[in-house]
Amino acid sequence: MKRPTNRTLALLAAGAVAIGGGGAAIGVATSGGGETLDAQMADALNKNEGTHLTEADLQQARQDVFKARLDAEVKAGRITRAQADEMLQRMKDEPQRRAKHEAAEAARIAPVAAALGMTPDALRAELRGGKTLAKVAKEKGVTRAKLLAAIKKGLAAEAKAEGRTPTDAQLNAMAARVADGRLGHRGFNGHHRGPDGLGPMAPPPPGPWGHGPGMAPFGP
Repeated sequence: MKRPTNRTLALLAAGAVAIGGGGAAIGVATSGGGETLDAQMADALNKNEGTHLTEADLQQARQDVFKARLDAEVKAGRITRAQADEMLQRMKDEPQRRAKHEAAEAARIAPVAAALGMTPDALRAELRGGKTLAKVAKEKGVTRAKLLAAIKKGLAAEAKAEGRTPTDAQLNAMAARVADGRLGHRGFNGHHRGPDGLGPMAPPPPGPWGHGPGMAPFGP
């Protein structure tokens, strides 16, 4: 296997910082075609540098750079060791969290896509284009009752995958809001819910790169 050049290692480190700087979730987010950003970056480096880096190499580099920056912050007294350890563990756990999220998202959209006679990807494209599920259903000649039943089924499947147990009333209310796009297209395609399972969840207090409540950003 060809040894990475200094240039490759520099690019790798820069990419790890950039990805880590945007939050651990970015490094494992998919491009829509199922390939992670880490995998895409490894492919690009291999093509340009003639190396044989893997997605795991990128993930490890990201963790190493993130840990080094955390260690520097601990040494400077800006965060505690316990906070640094927690943030590093969250980064390590992110692939599993992302996999669980994607499984839940797939469970949510599958019944609706089937009811509309579409593939999940085709339905996502319609939603990203600004249409509501109600509008798509009307164009497909699907009744609102059938649409709401499919949305409710998808939401129930998602809740089960995530270990939640919303009430029937909550599912009915959420289905109506999602159908009419009152949460935007992300109301059915990657939205974040509040504790009641209905409304969008407020963002956490800012911290370093969006991690950890109440911590000051890295740097001066």
